[in-house]
Amino acid sequence: MKPYLLLIPLLLAFCGCQKEPLPDNGPDKEFTPIVLTKAEEDINAGVNEFGLKLYRSLYNKEKVFISPLSVSLALSMTAYGARGTTEQEMIATLGFGSATRDQVGNFYKKMVPALIDADNRTTLEIANSIWVKDVISLRPDFSNGVKDYFKADIFSRDFSTNSLIDEINKWCSDKTHGLIKKAADNLDPSTIMALVNALYFNGKWSNEFDKATNGKFTALNSSSVSSKMMSRTGSYKYAAAEGYRMVSVPYGNGAFVMDLILPEEASADAFNNAVKGLTWGVYSSLINNEHSAEVCVTMPVFKMEYENELQDILAAMGMPSAFGGSANFSGITDDAALCISKVIHKTLVDVDEKGTEAAAVTIVDMKMTSAGPSNTIYFTADRPFIFAIRETSTNSLLFIGNKVN
Repeated sequence: MKPYLLLIPLLLAFCGCQKEPLPDNGPDKEFTPIVLTKAEEDINAGVNEFGLKLYRSLYNKEKVFISPLSVSLALSMTAYGARGTTEQEMIATLGFGSATRDQVGNFYKKMVPALIDADNRTTLEIANSIWVKDVISLRPDFSNGVKDYFKADIFSRDFSTNSLIDEINKWCSDKTHGLIKKAADNLDPSTIMALVNALYFNGKWSNEFDKATNGKFTALNSSSVSSKMMSRTGSYKYAAAEGYRMVSVPYGNGAFVMDLILPEEASADAFNNAVKGLTWGVYSSLINNEHSAEVCVTMPVFKMEYENELQDILAAMGMPSAFGGSANFSGITDDAALCISKVIHKTLVDVDEKGTEAAAVTIVDMKMTSAGPSNTIYFTADRPFIFAIRETSTNSLLFIGNKVN
């Protein structure tokens, strides 16, 4: 077996633990919009389009739940060490347009802390670390860039000792509030580096829903299934445009919302077409058409887990060279020629009357190359719907998925 590089951008997974208490850090911090330059707005829009394209590519009339922020951060760190055609393909596929790797780094250097600080009643935590085999030397420009742009801690370790996996697992547990106690069972003897990214989201609704009651949800196959349904009537941002209806349910001070998106027509074909047609242009049109309205929101209490491998889809989306013998990641190290072999994405979301807890795990495995009233709008999500968690001033998508059964 040839040596390989295991890159693990890790965004929180659950292990059957009790749900973390919702944040309660005193009075709401006043919502202050995140201000982006035109260039940063373009990068942000590209990231959102990438996330939606990935979501559309994964949808196969089944549940999907991904974190565009997770995948983008993971692959952005990887792309920082890419060069030549590999870098060009990754930058284009990730939606960064003509931006350089340093412009992308500066974008996340600004965006990540701004997102974390947006709402003291919503917990968002992001951390990065790099674990390097002690005989491997990182290129100084790579290590300095990852430290500066992604705030990564770098640890040089003897990978032959059993204590290393315990140390990595403890780091993951500490950064994810104990929800990931064991990120990995062991490291392959040929592993030479592990990059770990941890992200955690826990948000309390600005206004809690009424206690859930027994109800019915119509699945994509038209079957009716029993479901706990929760409702609340109040003032919400609402839009009906582009063949969709959308309501935004805020968390905390309103910096983050969950968008619930329904096609106008209630049929399996209409939902499938709605997923296929949900580009960032359509989504942003919905956001721009939102207005305050009295809305009765009804939706299920649900908990969803999702897992998929992304390498084939990412290659088809425009970055094939990253996965083969022509890959160029010479910006990471001079000690090995590397390519990506797998990109594994795992997520979980837990939604109830009080709020939302959401998480994801992304593993990028790299190896050596071989060569009511009239003014009340009723929004009842008792049939397949799309949902997303979004920061409202930049419209940055943290998560997006759908519930179909």
